[in-house]
Amino acid sequence: MSCTKKLWPKCTDYKRIIMDKALKEIENVVGAKYLSTGDQTLSSYRVDFKIPTAVIYPGTETEISEIIKICSAYKLSLTPYGNGTKISTGNIPTKLDLVLSTSRLDKFVEHGSDDLIATGQAGITLQEFQSVLKKKNQQLAAHPPNLREGCTLGGMINTNDYGPSRLRYGSVKENLLALKFLRADGRIVKGGAKVVKNVAGYDIPKLITGSLGTLGIITEATFRLYPLQPASNTIIAYINDITQINEINNKILNSDTLLTCFEICNKGLSDGKRTSFYAIKIENVAPAVQAQTIHLQNLLGNHDIKKQDVLTGSDETEFWDKATNFYWQGNTVDNMSLRIRVQLKHIPEIINIVEDINIRTKSGLKMSSGAGLGIININLTNEPGILKNAYVLISKKLMTLEGHITILRAPEEMKRDIDIWGKSDGTTLNIMREIKHQFDPANILNPGRFAGWI
Repeated sequence: MSCTKKLWPKCTDYKRIIMDKALKEIENVVGAKYLSTGDQTLSSYRVDFKIPTAVIYPGTETEISEIIKICSAYKLSLTPYGNGTKISTGNIPTKLDLVLSTSRLDKFVEHGSDDLIATGQAGITLQEFQSVLKKKNQQLAAHPPNLREGCTLGGMINTNDYGPSRLRYGSVKENLLALKFLRADGRIVKGGAKVVKNVAGYDIPKLITGSLGTLGIITEATFRLYPLQPASNTIIAYINDITQINEINNKILNSDTLLTCFEICNKGLSDGKRTSFYAIKIENVAPAVQAQTIHLQNLLGNHDIKKQDVLTGSDETEFWDKATNFYWQGNTVDNMSLRIRVQLKHIPEIINIVEDINIRTKSGLKMSSGAGLGIININLTNEPGILKNAYVLISKKLMTLEGHITILRAPEEMKRDIDIWGKSDGTTLNIMREIKHQFDPANILNPGRFAGWI
């Protein structure tokens, strides 16, 4: 139905009638207790500047299936929502009718400790999931930001989020073995298998990972696990000459040392120091950690990096908490976080480019570069107009280096006319649009939030 200005009051009434009918049917599915339309609740589930009409709290996959069918019948959008720690990721939604909270899907389902696998529902927090695994001296080797703030398994999968330990353990996508999700027609789909070695068929879990809830509503996931390491420490080594970075990086990466994290941090992440520094984490049995630490310290010393510290215990934990979370802290009123991907050889150039732009814009730069991954996380603080200018300048420089930039979080007014996912070629976008159409032809699942406003 087209809403011209002349017909707008009638059109609004029509929409209200449709919404009321849909909410009544949804209430019959979940019960009045688990359907909220209160202003305070709705405001807490806002996505960017948009506020939903209602929030639904289903407790079973069957309930979710019925909710999806109702949304499809009435052409209402449905946005999945965990604890909201990464809700700022994604474009501004083109439509926000209903939010589906996964807070009641919070069970730890199964732990196959002998097989190093575990299953949990989408709404369980990663912290709670890890606490169960820890009893068997195991872990899901994913260390994304916002762990203490309540990052959920579903949110982590939807955003394909990860921390610096991706260097050793891989991303969420690489550790996800199987999942269950509901399609836009309400059908429950299982993808993957609860075994570590599984190569048969299409890898649906990898397709769903990082899709931001635009292809389906995740309800359950199974992961590969790793043993907890008995000892660790972190070398902090202060860099004298940024032009040496590539040579040093190559020698460290080609050494026999097994690295958990290997980051180049700018002075914004130091405690009062005025230089960039390496942060290198080693995990293993204690004698191996000690031997590898000495080896790396000698290697760094041979490149005239003499000023070094070694962090252990709570000091080490505190540092990596800061290095993992800095680009998700603060509000989005005057705060912008970017993720850049480049070839390893271009890391020094990006560091210089971003540092130079920061000097020009005076934006309180914090930056950490994955020296073994080519992934650079950046946080800038300033007024929206200056942040947008900084983003444009960095994007232009990246084009010459064949890099890619994504806005993780930014002021809402800045996101209104920018695709936060960066530029994608037409062929790639057409493929993604076709996949979206196959999974969600009516475009009801989290519309507009993915690349190209899919």
